[in-house]
Amino acid sequence: YIGIMNESAVSNSDRLKVQEEMTDPNDLEVSDVESFRQALLEKQGPRDHAIATIMAYGGLRISETVNLTLSDVLIDFREIIVQDGKGAKRRTVFMNDKIANSIREYLKIRQSDSPYLFPSRQSQKISRFHVNRIFNAYSDTITPHKLRHFYCSYSQNYAGLSLSEVANQAGHKSPQTTMRYTHPSKAQLLEKINKM
Repeated sequence: YIGIMNESAVSNSDRLKVQEEMTDPNDLEVSDVESFRQALLEKQGPRDHAIATIMAYGGLRISETVNLTLSDVLIDFREIIVQDGKGAKRRTVFMNDKIANSIREYLKIRQSDSPYLFPSRQSQKISRFHVNRIFNAYSDTITPHKLRHFYCSYSQNYAGLSLSEVANQAGHKSPQTTMRYTHPSKAQLLEKINKM
């Protein structure tokens, strides 16, 4: 006869405590992103360079980037209007010189009647699948989502934006979400530790 166990087999003192990971999970450095953007510009052209630049330095999601229309991009005001972000939220993202210059260069060669900023030859707008395929062809490590991680970390750790400013730009509902993206990279931590 086997009885019913009344006591817990594992006590709280038996549980292993693990420190939460602090370094940025993608570990992209500025040089990685810049090399990737340059490769896209040289091999693919201004359209794909502009797509990567918007994601890396504007923090847009891949779906937000492919859904941009020409009227959403206000270069003179340095604004990108994300009409339908996650949770059907509308937000204004401010663009830096890299974004503005990449879009200007792309618009010089753009030939399409599509209202979308980034049309494809087959449809009114480029697909997420096509963007992922381009990224995979030019990098084993850089993905659209990793560029979003890069943006959040870079804008806080290098550019000096506050957590709430990064959350606003990235379209995060809560700064708690942003905190998952803004940890220092391993290289940054090593640089600071070496100063000790």
